[in-house]
Amino acid sequence: MQEKLQVQEKVRILVAGATGYLGQHFVKVLQQMDADFVTIGRSKHRLDALGLTAKQIIEAKVTEPKSLEGCCKNIDVVISCIGITRQQDGFNYMDVDYQANINLLEQAERAGVKSFIYISAFNAPQFGAVRLLYAKEEFAKRLLSSSLLQPCVIRPNGFYRDMDAFYEMAKTGRSYLIGKGEVRLNPIHGEDLAHYCLAQIAPLLAGETQSELSIGGGEVVSLKQLVQLAYQALDKPVRITYLPEFIGSIALMIAKKLPERWGGAAEFFLTVSQQDMVAPQCGKHNLLSHFISLSNRHSSEG
Repeated sequence: MQEKLQVQEKVRILVAGATGYLGQHFVKVLQQMDADFVTIGRSKHRLDALGLTAKQIIEAKVTEPKSLEGCCKNIDVVISCIGITRQQDGFNYMDVDYQANINLLEQAERAGVKSFIYISAFNAPQFGAVRLLYAKEEFAKRLLSSSLLQPCVIRPNGFYRDMDAFYEMAKTGRSYLIGKGEVRLNPIHGEDLAHYCLAQIAPLLAGETQSELSIGGGEVVSLKQLVQLAYQALDKPVRITYLPEFIGSIALMIAKKLPERWGGAAEFFLTVSQQDMVAPQCGKHNLLSHFISLSNRHSSEG
């Protein structure tokens, strides 16, 4: 009902980071809703590949404030999926996850945008020593302090795509887990997260929802169960080697000392995997079906 309402009211949405994993799901869902939206990205070719019309594409570099000028004109809601997935072009977390979002937020504030939704990470405020999460939460603080628009920080509990690493490990025939693999989590599928975020728009504009929301997938699993699901999808016998916990501690120490480009992702994963990470549950997708789809895709490609 909320999604239909927002389309009927002709809320105009800008999706930043549209060519990334989550951004692509936002585009897909908005297209299915026949919503009024535009996207912003630095590669017109990659945006074209999403089936967008010329009117739905703004070609700009979020790391360059001048290229963003006017991007928020006549926009009601900005949804930012901006963040580093792979470090390239010499940019670091503060350059992208923080400053690029600042550049976009300032444009939104100048243009009179009603609301700005930012996708951060679950429990990010608790892990300020992690470089990636520090950058995300520094921006979240700036956004939440804005008095010029309605801010909203949504913190998802990891994505299904992040779980693909466990599938790839199982493909080799041997998986490795630190400790007993009992840590629990509930990652969320990108499509489920897109639906959840878009459903917040109507209550957000009406001032009827919280400015900070945490969300995870509908399925809670341990790391051991996650690996077992990957083997089940591959129809292979489960082979897991359990490593002593001190190895994880040593690996984390090393990752923290490495430059972001080499150690940032490992620092993030090794930190958040030390304790249960279970967020409020949402979504229809399940991990076994996700892994089976990966297996079918690889089989057809092979």
